[in-house]
Amino acid sequence: MSRLQIIIVSLGVLLLGVLYFGVRSSPLSQKEIETSRIENVSKASINDIINQAKSGLDEAERNQVGALESELDIAGNDSTRLEIFKNLSSLWYSKRSFSASGFYAEEVAQIDKTDSAWSIAGINYALCFTNTENERVHGYCYEKALTAFENAASIAPDSMVYKENLAYCYTQNEDFEQVMKGVMIYRGILEQDSTNVKVLLALGKMSVERSGDYGKAVGRLESAIRLAPNNLEANLLLAQTYVGLNRKSEAKKYYQKALSLTNNDGLKENIKNSINNL
Repeated sequence: MSRLQIIIVSLGVLLLGVLYFGVRSSPLSQKEIETSRIENVSKASINDIINQAKSGLDEAERNQVGALESELDIAGNDSTRLEIFKNLSSLWYSKRSFSASGFYAEEVAQIDKTDSAWSIAGINYALCFTNTENERVHGYCYEKALTAFENAASIAPDSMVYKENLAYCYTQNEDFEQVMKGVMIYRGILEQDSTNVKVLLALGKMSVERSGDYGKAVGRLESAIRLAPNNLEANLLLAQTYVGLNRKSEAKKYYQKALSLTNNDGLKENIKNSINNL
């Protein structure tokens, strides 16, 4: 993978906060969803994961976590526990221990029972599985992210954000069937809203980077550019697509457009190198 592709991938990961694709037409209850995942979630013990996260803390940080855990032990009601869970999730998030922050965000969602709370848990778990190299932690966080976003989507079935997030998670799997679940959700969203730039970008990016189907990618990315001409990722991906199609003059046009849209010196240097290599 070229340095430019790596940067494009990184830009895509940064969209996670807003990439939040059809999901089941009839919402499932949270109990049904949890039951369907339970065997896979056992891939990793949460106690093991929390203890592993703690091993990366210094003494002051461990004391901070311990103090909150002690407060939790004596908390007398859900409202008190809710605030402690939020504090623990925020603390672990600040340490980039997304498995732990996801666990406590899920505890918040179990009490709060809102779509937004489940979405926050899903985002934390998605950050976990996209940033860990530990296979067991990856499996745990992946399954938890799916469950959290499905819960959010079942509570608010009209929200495209949660469906987008769910599709994103599916498409990050190496298993073809899992990926196709995500693709079908993305397509379902486009059937409802053909102007969804994030979905057009996601599908275009998959065509470029996973299947090398530049012909399929070009239509999606051109549509995205028409809707959002100043979208940096869209311009970079379309330039890369035109390179794949050996349409160098068009590739140069979109690389130059991307160059005008960024102040990142490293990215600018990579784009200039890509132009010079045409």
